[in-house]
Amino acid sequence: VLFMLFAAPFVLAQLFFSTGWRPGSKVNNGTLVSRPLRLENLALEALVSADAETLAPASASQITLASNTGPKWKIVYLAPSPCLANCEKAIHAMRQIRLVLGKEAKRVERLVALGRPDAANQTILASFHSRYPSMRVSRYPNHTFPQLTAKFELSDNQKQNGLLFLADPNDNLILYYPGNFTHKDVYGDLKHLLKYSHIG
Repeated sequence: VLFMLFAAPFVLAQLFFSTGWRPGSKVNNGTLVSRPLRLENLALEALVSADAETLAPASASQITLASNTGPKWKIVYLAPSPCLANCEKAIHAMRQIRLVLGKEAKRVERLVALGRPDAANQTILASFHSRYPSMRVSRYPNHTFPQLTAKFELSDNQKQNGLLFLADPNDNLILYYPGNFTHKDVYGDLKHLLKYSHIG
C-alpha cells in the first residue's frame, strides 16, 4: 500500500510526459484529477444481466477483465439517481463521442454506473441492452456519488447531471467533467490522449 502511495505521482508524471499532457498547460477541457483515483475506488458492482436485481459484487479488475479485447481507454459516467432526461442525453453523447473517433473507437469503451434500483432506473436499464449493446453497465454504492461530488465540489445543479471521467487502460481516472459536459470537450481530450498514448 505504501509503495502505491509513493509510486502513484511518478506513474501520473510518466503518463503526462508520454502523452504530451502538462497539468498547467490548459490543453485539456476536462479538469485534471489531481490526486490518484482509480476505477476500483468507485466500488462499482457489475450488473450481470438486464435484470437490475441480478448483481455480482465486482472489483475493478473484474470490471476491466469484462472486456475480452484487452485494456482500453474508458469513458465512465456516474449517472444521477434517478436517470432522467439529462442523464439519458449524457449517455447518448458517450455513444456519439466514441463513434466520431472512427478507427480509434476500438481503443475506447463506455461504462455507465447507476444508483440503487428505483422505478426510473429500472425503466432506463431495461432499454440499455437494446439501444447500447456494447456499453457496459454497473451500479455504484450509495456512498460513492455524494463522496465524489463533495470531493470535486460540484454545485447542486451539477450534481443533478452526474459525473463523467476519462480513465486510462490501467484504470487511472485522469480527467473529470460535470454531467452537463459538451461532447466536443470530451471528444477533444480523448482524441488528444489517444493520439499521444502508446497504451490501450
